Amino acid sequence: MNDWDPRHPTDDDYIDPADAVASNKNHSPNPKDDFASAPAPQPPLFTPPSNDELFTGTEGPVPHDSNDVAAATPLVPPPNDALFRRPPRRPDVSAVKTAESPLVGAKPDTGKQQRDRKTVKAVAILAGVVTMMGAGAIFAVASALSDDDDVPLAEAFPATTTSKAPTTTAPPAPPFCTDPNPDDDVVVTNEPGDRNSAVGVITAFEYRYYADRDAVKVVETYDPALQMDPAGIQPFIDKVPLGSKHCMTIEPSDKPNEFRVTGELKSPNSALTEPIDMLLFTTAPSPNGWMITSVLDPESVAA
Repeated sequence: MNDWDPRHPTDDDYIDPADAVASNKNHSPNPKDDFASAPAPQPPLFTPPSNDELFTGTEGPVPHDSNDVAAATPLVPPPNDALFRRPPRRPDVSAVKTAESPLVGAKPDTGKQQRDRKTVKAVAILAGVVTMMGAGAIFAVASALSDDDDVPLAEAFPATTTSKAPTTTAPPAPPFCTDPNPDDDVVVTNEPGDRNSAVGVITAFEYRYYADRDAVKVVETYDPALQMDPAGIQPFIDKVPLGSKHCMTIEPSDKPNEFRVTGELKSPNSALTEPIDMLLFTTAPSPNGWMITSVLDPESVAA
């Protein structure tokens, strides 16, 4: 019987006994004569099946000889379509534990977790280094104490003092109308003045003008020969705000007994100061003390 076609027997598998007896009668007693007289058997021709016969199940007459009465069928089994429709198997990795996910169902590690682990490792390493340094320092101190037992404890462990940084504060501003260089020829003052010197009488003139606000007292500093009228001076005094403070700078000029006088006027309602225009004062001594002989505008003198 054919191993790969279990449906029909072949000539090789089954021989009819009657055919065998009839066949033996026609043969000669000497088998060699039969082989010598009989023609040589020809092998059957094999025709390969077509694609339709192989894959569509189309039957075709492919007998080996006249005794093969069975209908020829495809000798190749049909393909198993289920093998092509079956999804491929995938390995079950749900229970596999890996280094990235030590537990089943655990979420994958993220970049933040990796950074956190790196931070923990860095902190642990730093703490170990600090601990080793501290241990080394303690060992060094202990070794020093063991070498010299007479070292006082205060020297072995000196007290640490924290020194505060010096605070730099700006020096206070000098009071209004302070002479920066009192030893030179330039005088900065707002004193009442006197008639003992040329600078003293000019100082008295300015004080009576801005502090006393009295034109009669101002005229007393002039030369009596000028016959100054207080009524012509008082209106200018009244224009100065009440309570104003003055500061005069008296500087000698190139001519004898002549001085250039400038100043600043500080209003009571403001921290700002206003400049006072320059005037040329000419002075002269008298039996009653120094006196003012003229007060001029420098522009008028130049003209």
